[in-house]
Amino acid sequence: MEGDFALVIWDVRCRQAFCARDRVGNKPFHYHWDGQTFVFASELHSILLLPWMTEVLNVGIVAEFLAGEWYSIDETFWKGVFRLVAAHWMVVEAAGTSQTRYWEPDYWASLPYNNEQDITGYYLDLLTDVVRRMSRTHQPLACEVSGGLDSSAIAAIAEHLRREDRLMAPSLQAYTLDLGDDPTANDLKYARAVGEYLNFRIHEIALTRKPLSWYGKQSRSFREFPGFPNGVMGLGIREQAVAHGGRALFTGVGGDEWMRGSRTYYAEELANGKPGELYRCLKADLDRFGVATSLRWFARFGVVPSLPQIIRASLKKTAHWFRFRNEKEQPWLSDAMRRELRRRRDEDRNRPLKPFRRVGQREQDR
Repeated sequence: MEGDFALVIWDVRCRQAFCARDRVGNKPFHYHWDGQTFVFASELHSILLLPWMTEVLNVGIVAEFLAGEWYSIDETFWKGVFRLVAAHWMVVEAAGTSQTRYWEPDYWASLPYNNEQDITGYYLDLLTDVVRRMSRTHQPLACEVSGGLDSSAIAAIAEHLRREDRLMAPSLQAYTLDLGDDPTANDLKYARAVGEYLNFRIHEIALTRKPLSWYGKQSRSFREFPGFPNGVMGLGIREQAVAHGGRALFTGVGGDEWMRGSRTYYAEELANGKPGELYRCLKADLDRFGVATSLRWFARFGVVPSLPQIIRASLKKTAHWFRFRNEKEQPWLSDAMRRELRRRRDEDRNRPLKPFRRVGQREQDR
């Protein structure tokens, strides 16, 4: 199966429920299993509203959320309600549940190209094919265009596919946010530049503002922490897309995290034994960010990742101690939350690492 999915198939003969979630967990899958009854839903409040469910707050996940430290991949804010882990399937039967991982990234894969031009062409072909496949909808396809590289690239590819009659949607509608008279935040001129280049209309939508009471109502209704204001401000785009008949929306969310890479290129060049490339990277950072910042990056992302694992583990433990020795830095956490967060932090630190082909891949092991 391609794309995003969350599904349950009931096998009448074997009396088994087969459940699965897409490879990166874009589609939500919440469930509750008490040994007799299996309940599943996209949103967890649908489960909590059942008459036999009790709402017991999961202090550990609340602590993770409030501290901005993420360790759990299957818990929710409520005891007894779980998430099916991405890239896993689960079988539910009278004897219990069992989960199996059906996919993971190939850390040993490599591209069959050596020069930048070939790699760029390969990436463009790949991105074009993904946009085409993901554009499948029977209604107008909506597309956010913030003016940034991520959403602009997706919108441009979608429009070119439409002109070539290869878009798997009947039409394409584009939207951008108009942040009014704030010159430090309004990217409207960049979005307009994209529209002029592609010669198609981009609907300009006013910023959505909600009072504090709205966030409280959302929390009570959905039993989740409310979204951050910078996410809520785009609700107008979704409302307008629905008014135009849209049921699918392209965004550039996640593009920065996917494409920006990390400064582990220092460790990569050290491991590859290429002093010339290492000097080129360091000089580029020195020229742009200065001596102090560049040397700190070189130590953190070059020297430390290249050390033996036992030394790295010791340094990481010391760094955690310095960071959290004064827990008044997080006064909003209760004592119970701090204790649970420490326990989860220790478990994550002691988690064994998988073998990797490249040093920079260690960051991606979750």
